[in-house]
Amino acid sequence: MHLTGHTVRITLSITSKKLGGFILKPLVHESGKISEERVVLITGGYGFSGSNLVRYWLEHYPNDKIILLDGMTYAARPKYVKDFVEEIRKHKNPDIHEVIVDIRDQLAVARVMQKFQPDLVLHLAAESHVCRSIAGPKAFMETNILGTFNMIEEFYQLWRGYKYKSKRFLHVSTDEVFGELQAHENPFSELNNIRPRSPYAASKASSDHIVQCYHHTYGIPTIITNCSNNFGPNQHEEKLIPATIWRLLNGEPARLYSNGLNVRDWLFVEDHCRALALLTERGEPGQRYCIGGDQELSNIEIVERIHEKIFPGGSRELRVEYTADRPTDDRRYAIDCSRLKKLGWSPQSSEDFEKNLAGTIEYYMREFTGAGREASVPSAREGVSSV
Repeated sequence: MHLTGHTVRITLSITSKKLGGFILKPLVHESGKISEERVVLITGGYGFSGSNLVRYWLEHYPNDKIILLDGMTYAARPKYVKDFVEEIRKHKNPDIHEVIVDIRDQLAVARVMQKFQPDLVLHLAAESHVCRSIAGPKAFMETNILGTFNMIEEFYQLWRGYKYKSKRFLHVSTDEVFGELQAHENPFSELNNIRPRSPYAASKASSDHIVQCYHHTYGIPTIITNCSNNFGPNQHEEKLIPATIWRLLNGEPARLYSNGLNVRDWLFVEDHCRALALLTERGEPGQRYCIGGDQELSNIEIVERIHEKIFPGGSRELRVEYTADRPTDDRRYAIDCSRLKKLGWSPQSSEDFEKNLAGTIEYYMREFTGAGREASVPSAREGVSSV
């Protein structure tokens, strides 16, 4: 099924604070601006963060033309976007175009840039699982480094010939580029040194440097974001939350590395999307912005919350299988997003976090037990990657 539609001027008003079991923040127009129609290219649009961003953009920027670019790797989940597009087509005809392209193919990327001439690029496409990067780092170097170079280089070729120079390139990265925090250390901020400890983190750090150098060398208006661990709907089953839900529903023990006390800063994917959208309007070109959820929880605490939701009141005992620690398994990540908060953004409250986590668990319970997507046994014992 193709998503291509016709250009139609439409107006969409979303007033509900609750949608599909999740608590939503106000619309991203916190800047007070009503955006004119733009051509917006979102890479990795069928992945976890990308698919949620595409849906967010359709809701909040209905006049934009969306170019959804994806390489259709194992992590692609197109049904989540396509079902949403079909639903809103009952009321209007969204202007969205699906482009299946491997970003490692520079010629293919160049053709996309020249054909659609995007005003805004949100680059989310990436290999993102730490375990996979340890087992096979080459794919991470090719996609995250070479793929990002292809994207920024072809954007530059387009940008330098653009009369009004209003285009912008937003590169989405991870807090893992900063390395590891000890329990007593302050959260990461934009001022931290880059100290990656895994092949995944190294590949993302490299891609950050490439984007930053294109700003300093050529003057391209770029923004880099480093986010903490996202959670929400449509995440691949290898990640911690969906993997744990799948195992518990199938009578298997949850699986965690070491003692399960690794701490992560948990960010609801809707909040991440709001931050990205706000930065396209208020972010300062050439700057880096950290995006966190202000919710530090250990992996075992997340597993316990999932178990309580599935088996309330301890109706079934929680079983956890602890395995040997993996190399470079960082003990703690946390984010100080003060710079972003100064632009008018804030993450979910503690109350919203609990409700959105509960909504996320309910989503995967429906997916894994009902007529949702066909899920396979999670291939990773734990999923703690940020993007």
